[in-house]
Amino acid sequence: MPVYTFQNAAAQIALRILVFGPDPRNATLHPRSRLGKLATKRIEIRDCLVSDGHEAVFPEDLYNKVPPAPNIAAQEFMMMRQFDFIVIIVDSPGSNVELGVVSTRAELAGKTHAFIDATYSGGFAYKSCELLKQINGEFTPYNYPHDVVSCSLKTWVEQTVRKLQLIRYLS
Repeated sequence: MPVYTFQNAAAQIALRILVFGPDPRNATLHPRSRLGKLATKRIEIRDCLVSDGHEAVFPEDLYNKVPPAPNIAAQEFMMMRQFDFIVIIVDSPGSNVELGVVSTRAELAGKTHAFIDATYSGGFAYKSCELLKQINGEFTPYNYPHDVVSCSLKTWVEQTVRKLQLIRYLS
């Protein structure tokens, strides 16, 4: 007979997850480039979450379903509020905008996990990731290409999902 645990019960909770990062078209247009590899990882993360029973989507698939806003940051803010968890792979101009939105709003920070290449330490985006962590977000620097190839980013996302599921279960 299986042992009932909080973790088992929490694992049954499906989350709504928004996955930001490099344009997924880079995965097929430039598969060997840095952005191509990060876009491929973004796709893998989304697909893994979906296969685990979550609703995981890219914002690119939602822009026409969100009311118009004065600018992209405002539109993405409205979008982000509707999700339980936000993943950001910071390595493109667009992902810097998303990072700016979540790192300046505590209500979004607590449900965000941002990833940035450790070599960007000291830069503005890296400092924004550190700010995100200070207001209860998750921030993990990674080593490119090792952590991308070895699936570390996907593993870290899965760990955060389990944590959020347990919090939701116990709330």
